[in-house]
Amino acid sequence: MNYKELINSNKLFFALFVFLTVMPLVTSIILGYQVPNMEPWLTSLSVVEILILFVVVSVMLSIGFSTSFIAVASGFIWGWPVFVLVCVSYLMASMYGFLVATRLDKGKLLRELGDFPEINVFLTNIKDLPNLFTFFSRVSPMLPFAMTNYLLSVLGIRWKSFVLFTFLGMLPRTTLFFWLGTQLKSILEVKDASNSLWVRVVMIGMVTISLIFIMRILNGKLKKQLKGL
Repeated sequence: MNYKELINSNKLFFALFVFLTVMPLVTSIILGYQVPNMEPWLTSLSVVEILILFVVVSVMLSIGFSTSFIAVASGFIWGWPVFVLVCVSYLMASMYGFLVATRLDKGKLLRELGDFPEINVFLTNIKDLPNLFTFFSRVSPMLPFAMTNYLLSVLGIRWKSFVLFTFLGMLPRTTLFFWLGTQLKSILEVKDASNSLWVRVVMIGMVTISLIFIMRILNGKLKKQLKGL
């Protein structure tokens, strides 16, 4: 099997992969125009209505809506009282995406990827350190949330590891973007450059550290270092 045959054999996977990669950008642009106009309505919702809304949000996130935008918008509109709801909705969306991908793929792509020696090396390294790979793939704000759910599923990450390390990995970036939402009014009104600079530094640090660890997992260097301890 060559790469062209691999793509043809897994058209649904690659189509979803592209769709879930593009969706966060598209939905952020659309919601970015709509949410400010909806703020009076959103702030008037009752507790029960907010709970129902976040159930809907979890479904939206599972099909590609931007987690970063939802965190910022939630912090901006409601503040810290809904932070737990944001975290729970992220976890629910992760589980939805993982289960749907598992049902659709049923391990087919992983088996076919094993026919490519150069890819099989990476798969073996991921299998040796699945928890760390899951954690650092979640830390990076660069990797689209819904796409990562699907990818981790087809790569054969176990359910318990996926749920636990998805939650732990998402927590830092969720907290950062949610906090940014709570500070957005002051950043926009007062133009607090120190806050915006601090956010940029943390985001760059998260992306850099996560990518370094992901690459070290993929090339097997981290596994060798851990064995040497």
